[in-house]
Amino acid sequence: MYWSLLQKEINRTRKPSQSEKPKHPTTGLIAITFALHMCNEVHLAGFKYNFTDRNSALHYYGNDTMSLMIQNGYHDIVAEQRLLKELIDQNIVINLTEE
Repeated sequence: MYWSLLQKEINRTRKPSQSEKPKHPTTGLIAITFALHMCNEVHLAGFKYNFTDRNSALHYYGNDTMSLMIQNGYHDIVAEQRLLKELIDQNIVINLTEE
């Protein structure tokens, strides 16, 4: 069931228009995909971006901020957040991140 959601999102991000750069999944999403194949139960912690504050930290380590992620454009973090919400809403993964 989760595989169709992941595949749909990956296929959507693989086909950019002529004028835009291709988008790639984050290593976090790749790790989640791997975990879903290997584990009976997957818990998520820290997979929540603060879209309202461009100076908010991306990770618990380092100094990278949301503005860098947005400027870079390498990942489609909005699409990934949508996908993670679907996985959480369908009880495919367990969300440990506070809302």
